Amino acid sequence: MELNRPFLWIAFDGLAEREVETLALAHELMRVPGNTGVKVNLDAALKYGFAPLRKMFADVPLFVDLKMMNGARTMTSVLLEAHRAGFTAVSAHALGGGHSTKNGGDPRQAIADFREREPGSPLRIYAVTIMTHYSDDYCAAHFGCSMVDLVRRLAVEGINAGADAIIMPGTFLNQVSGLRSTWVIPGIRPKNYRDTRHKQAVLPEMLKGRKDVEGVCGSPIVYADDPPQALVSILSALAA
Repeated sequence: MELNRPFLWIAFDGLAEREVETLALAHELMRVPGNTGVKVNLDAALKYGFAPLRKMFADVPLFVDLKMMNGARTMTSVLLEAHRAGFTAVSAHALGGGHSTKNGGDPRQAIADFREREPGSPLRIYAVTIMTHYSDDYCAAHFGCSMVDLVRRLAVEGINAGADAIIMPGTFLNQVSGLRSTWVIPGIRPKNYRDTRHKQAVLPEMLKGRKDVEGVCGSPIVYADDPPQALVSILSALAA
């Protein structure tokens, strides 16, 4: 499925805990003109199941952010179920490897097997590099490198795996400028919004007009005093 960009995924992380109000708000926001879709997390997929979850958002792009990191057989099975349910996008960690070697390659194999079995599927598969609430200290402790080096390394793994897009902190977009992909950027925060959840937050203006970017934003919209107006403001900042 091709998405008109700049595109914004609105993250409804509270769906599994606050179903009625979250669904009401989601459908209200989907009536706001613009290139938008719904992002939900693993807990929602587990609570409702793939097909019922898709029915909740039948007429809009739906990204289920599973962040899979499993063996190739398991991920292929999940991708097939996501395709059958009619999801727009699903995610898996790039850390499993994008090279066909005995030391990795599960995402690559899963994507290849899925595409072979469903060659016409519009399902988009996104590879996760490192989440935006991590830092240089975390990357140094667990991977022995800086965060920017890890992001670029995992971006390459995701591209080699055949992912349709790479999920990465927008703070490092300049460092992947030589790579060709679509970049999915979480942690979008307008100037008037403050929280400590995302160490690698970005202003929507930093992504202004980019056709190779899909943004992700939740709290600044869904918890705003006027969520539709908050959405309009962020869409305006993203637009060319």
